[in-house]
Amino acid sequence: MLAGLKDVAVYLDDIVVGGVDESTHLENVQAVFGRLQEYGFKIRKEKCSFKRPQIKYLGYILDCDGLRPDPDKIAAITSMPAPSNETE
Repeated sequence: MLAGLKDVAVYLDDIVVGGVDESTHLENVQAVFGRLQEYGFKIRKEKCSFKRPQIKYLGYILDCDGLRPDPDKIAAITSMPAPSNETE
């Protein structure tokens, strides 16, 4: 449904919209809203977040500097105790 839209990524029920500047970003958001309306989908305002300078998503931080691993997620994984039995 959102295929072909510029600077838009979809994973399961998450939609991430980017843009090189604020104007382009807003155009991309409008394109997503248009496509959602065209297909009859609705969004829940309380589950949305707009115009964020940085997002943490799927273990990464995404912002104007690019994509990099989220150090909080790395620390959480490396500090996990090793399993001590088959169930764990």
